[in-house]
Amino acid sequence: MILTEQQEMIRESAARFAGERLAPNSRKWEAAEAVDADALREMGQLGFMGMTVPEAYGGAGLDYVSYALALMEIAAGDGAVSTIMSVNNAPVCAILQSTASEALREKYLKPLAAGEMIGRPTSRRARSERTMATRSRAPSSSSPLGKSQAR
Repeated sequence: MILTEQQEMIRESAARFAGERLAPNSRKWEAAEAVDADALREMGQLGFMGMTVPEAYGGAGLDYVSYALALMEIAAGDGAVSTIMSVNNAPVCAILQSTASEALREKYLKPLAAGEMIGRPTSRRARSERTMATRSRAPSSSSPLGKSQAR
């Protein structure tokens, strides 16, 4: 595949960031079970958190080839960070771009693209299933509730 000059620049920028900022911290973040929020904000400043979001909403306004190239390079530095980047870009930003009202686009796309807010899709069904699972758990016989019901 022949890449444009812009796509090559994006790939190189992502590879440099991943090598300098992500890879050296990857094990530390994995052990802590957390990613440094500053790294995500830096990714937003570089345009990686809203790659296909139009510039009018604070995104980079790029194509999906550029997004895929950057995502692969970020994954080479830290897989968890690439997952955060991926989810933030598509589905979260992509769904907002295609279905949200103008007011919601203004409210959410700018901070998502800047890495100031991290998107996490949750379906209504998933929330409902978690609620039902929580409500439908039988109390154990060792719990106070379980003992009172065991009479």
